[in-house]
Amino acid sequence: MYAVSQKYKAAMKQPVQQFRIRGTIDNNRGTVLSFTDKNVLNFRVANQCTASSTLKIGGVYVGELSAAFTGLPAWFRWNPYQEGTVITAYISRRLADDTWEEIPLTPYTMSTMEKTAFGWETVAYDNMSKLDKAYDGQAFSGSIYDMATLACSLCGIEFGMTRAAVQALPNGTYSYFVLYPENDIDTYRDIISYLAQLIGGFATIDRSGKLVFRCFSTAATDTVSSEHRLTGAKFSDFRTEYNRIICYDKVQEKQLYCKVPELVGTYMDLGTNPFLQYGLPAKKTELLQTILYALTSYSSDDATSDTAHALHYTPFTASMFADPAYDLGDVIAFTGGIAPDDTFGCIMSYTWTYHGEYEIAGYGSDPTIDWAKSAEDKALSGLSSTLDAQQMHYYNYTNAARIFMGTDSQKTVVSLRFISTKTTQVNFFAEIKLQSETTETDTDDQYICTDGILTAAYYLGSEEIGRVRPQWTLQDGVHTLHLFFHFSVSGTTTEEFSVRFYTQDCTITIDAEALNATMEGTFLAGEGTWDGIISAEDFLDTPIFTDPADMKMHIKQTTVSESRQNPVTTGITDKITLSVTATEMTFGSISESISNSLADTRFLIDAKNNKGTYDNSITISDGVYQLSDQSVSGCIQKTADLSDSSITGITSLECTYTGLVFVQYSYDGSTWTEQAAMADFLQTDLDALYSGMTTARTIALRIWLEGNATLKEFAINYTL
Repeated sequence: MYAVSQKYKAAMKQPVQQFRIRGTIDNNRGTVLSFTDKNVLNFRVANQCTASSTLKIGGVYVGELSAAFTGLPAWFRWNPYQEGTVITAYISRRLADDTWEEIPLTPYTMSTMEKTAFGWETVAYDNMSKLDKAYDGQAFSGSIYDMATLACSLCGIEFGMTRAAVQALPNGTYSYFVLYPENDIDTYRDIISYLAQLIGGFATIDRSGKLVFRCFSTAATDTVSSEHRLTGAKFSDFRTEYNRIICYDKVQEKQLYCKVPELVGTYMDLGTNPFLQYGLPAKKTELLQTILYALTSYSSDDATSDTAHALHYTPFTASMFADPAYDLGDVIAFTGGIAPDDTFGCIMSYTWTYHGEYEIAGYGSDPTIDWAKSAEDKALSGLSSTLDAQQMHYYNYTNAARIFMGTDSQKTVVSLRFISTKTTQVNFFAEIKLQSETTETDTDDQYICTDGILTAAYYLGSEEIGRVRPQWTLQDGVHTLHLFFHFSVSGTTTEEFSVRFYTQDCTITIDAEALNATMEGTFLAGEGTWDGIISAEDFLDTPIFTDPADMKMHIKQTTVSESRQNPVTTGITDKITLSVTATEMTFGSISESISNSLADTRFLIDAKNNKGTYDNSITISDGVYQLSDQSVSGCIQKTADLSDSSITGITSLECTYTGLVFVQYSYDGSTWTEQAAMADFLQTDLDALYSGMTTARTIALRIWLEGNATLKEFAINYTL
């Protein structure tokens, strides 16, 4: 409810009420018309915050003004373009002491204008309509405040809440929301709708034309008795209460479900909210539980029920005196007449007509009926889950690197990790193209070629399964092998299926991507959790010859060490030291540099441990840089040192930011490039950026923030 005086509230209950209206019509082209009562033939405002059937959070409805004016200049031309023609109105009420108190209405932008014999008629909409701008794939991440501010700025409207006000809302302090890329978002109004779901409320345009979030309240803002309800009041015989909430998780392909101990209640279905897809399952459940607490009588899992905190709205419709002081979401306590005791109704839609009636309505659904319906829905959902589990699932495997096996050796060539949810049957198929070389003897009078033998064995974990080992007799050349194996697993378990090859009198080579395998079965789910074990095998494909022949050679030590940096790691070096006895021969160490993506490292600017220097206009809050005064710009500066001789180039540029962020760079610290938008800088030619550096191999960076921009992290990734 708009903040009015006690005299105003007292006048709202009087049997005789008097209003007057004034306002302006501004076409944003230098013409501003004023109007009063004498110019207004009709003036009607309508809006709502939820669907016209039941309470749903996430409402983002457009407010509408229908008006007819007379006595205004015929030469006036409305502006149909982006800035539009704005109608701003003020309503004054006469108080008991013959003074007048004025309240503003929401500004509306004209959509149509038609001339009539009496003047002209118009339909106008509030600034929520400006959010119907087509969504262009803009990345959204961070807190609700940051994302709402960004969406509003992209659509040319203002966000009317402070960061502190948003943080006071449910989930308002969480700063790691990320928009899931596979979503059904068409416009920026969809973005705001999903953000409104996160706080358990709705979004609307306030009386200054700014976007605000509102939660559904439990405290009554006014009491209306039967004598103040004019005609046609209706009240349901039930109250809508909530005890469950569901949201579909596309990542896990299942419903997230939370509840509180209330025995009977209806449920809130969020559909597929794209901001609740990323993160650990426990965190997503926690965020969902916070939304449910905003709707129920519970504030935590271990709290007791507090009925004063619960939403317990009675669906209703009523007509009252036309007072525009009420807002969407206001709770009215109805007394007397046909209203049941303790009847609380929430204004979820209204139609206010100047010098007419004020028609309001609240919606809801019967918890008893919804409970029965949800049980049926749950059965259908269970059937759907059962059918999904019975579908065939596939696990594929391809060797990423070349596989070599010497004669009389063994090696695991296929490894597949899987989870079974119940006892099931599994089939394994593989096709392998390999090169075989056998042992040959060539003398003066004969040529002897010994056939090689290749044997396969199947393992489940460390235990061999299967009674027969497939075996092939190989000659020199290329061979294509096919494997098939059928086995069963019992109950819910995590297993690793592998195939091991054994060679005899031959060597084999399997080129990269020449081994392709598939495992199929029902009641299989995921690949399981990595147990932290890394299996590594290595070989020397160049033989080492020694003389005399009886000299013995021993591998003294083999080490593989990994040193992790933040956030990626350095290279891995495999060293073998050979100790030779019997003769005075010394072998040096054999050092092999193993190519691994863990060798990538980075230069970093962030708001925690790698801050650099920044202007006084920039502050750090919640781990991000932001401007303390949005009317000025600010700069963060730091120099990247890439002078290490092992650095061979820049592999990528990364930045986590929102809003207007620009970049300058300099190779010598004195000559700077023109400011470039961060999105453009991230597409810079990396080879050119690296080769442009002087022999000092340094690059100085200036990152500029403007308006409500934020910066969490900037990185230059390079390879050692």
